[in-house]
Amino acid sequence: MSEAIKFLVGQGYVHLGENIDKRSHQLMLTEAGQKAMSACSVLETDRLVALLSVLSEGELLKALEGLELLAAATFRLTLNQKGEV
Repeated sequence: MSEAIKFLVGQGYVHLGENIDKRSHQLMLTEAGQKAMSACSVLETDRLVALLSVLSEGELLKALEGLELLAAATFRLTLNQKGEV
């Protein structure tokens, strides 16, 4: 098991479940882990609203264009990985 996983388990952020086989472990976020993820995620709703509220109209349009580019790239990558391109 990696040092990073040991650290997260030790901090109470991750619960180490039963071994599926000798090479893998089932990992689950604990309630503390879920709270930590929400606290630092830019996509958490309240944080996102606060971030967007400080942008000008022009900056909001640029942010939207960036998100559209990322969505299109995700779609193309998915098609490439499926061999559909």
